[in-house]
Amino acid sequence: MAVQIAIPSTSLVVGSDPVPFITPTLPNGVQRYRLSVTPSVWPLNGSVLQLTVEESQDNGANFVFSAGVTFAAVNGGLGLDKSGLPITTALWTFTPVFVGTTVKLRLSLHIIQSCTVSASVETV
Repeated sequence: MAVQIAIPSTSLVVGSDPVPFITPTLPNGVQRYRLSVTPSVWPLNGSVLQLTVEESQDNGANFVFSAGVTFAAVNGGLGLDKSGLPITTALWTFTPVFVGTTVKLRLSLHIIQSCTVSASVETV
């Protein structure tokens, strides 16, 4: 696995949606990507962050919707695993629509509740 994007711990405030992030050209032949989100400050309940992934097969000239996910808070965290322990990192895997030497991703984040998180996107 190779990390493509790494975002250090960052405070996110409602109404301050960051400018969409466009990756450099991605490695050819990648079958899946995994997004890891690790909160350090997280609300008690409800939807917190909404991520939209778009893909380009022409070096970023045009983008099409690929996938989306909403991260939610459950009792002040990401929830509990099967054994009842708190989940500390949310993992989300998605399969790219395009494969090739001119593929880029555009990641757009909508902040629903203020929080502080770190994140990374890596090839799987």
